[in-house]
Order: sequence, then C-alpha cells, then structure tokens
Amino acid sequence: MIELRIDAEELRPIIREVVAEMLEASQPAPQDDQLATVDEAAAFLKVARSSVYELINAGKLHRVKIGRSCRLRWTAIHDLARNGANA
Repeated sequence: MIELRIDAEELRPIIREVVAEMLEASQPAPQDDQLATVDEAAAFLKVARSSVYELINAGKLHRVKIGRSCRLRWTAIHDLARNGANA
C-alpha cells in the first residue's frame, strides 16, 4: 500500500486553479466594459454578498460607483476567481 501525504499549503493553489477553470468554463468571457452587481458577483464567486463587500473594503475588488449603486468589473471578478483573494 502506498501512502500519499500532501500538505494543505501545497494543495491550495491546485484547488484554486481547478475552481477558476471550472468557473470560467461555466460563464461566457466578459468584455472589459461589462459591469456586474454585487449580487451577480456573489453568485458567480459562490459567496455571500457581505463577502463581496469585504473584498471591496479590503481592496481586493474595486467598485465602480454609479449614483448610489455599486458595480464591479467582470474582468476583476474573473481575475479574483482565477488568482484568489490572497494574490
């Protein structure tokens, strides 16, 4: 019997890459000028709305203000999914 040991830190970037590829395959590629709502970003990233706002406040996602509305660039959302919030 062969025992395989993988450190969680070694596995994390592999999982991040696979998840990003799956997300990209499930969504059409966005154009640079397309904007998403916080709800759309949360659904795409499969996180709560509050998590998206935390990413904005931490500077991981940059918002576009339109009046009182907050929008996010799809390219930034895809970059975040591809590279992770710690990148």
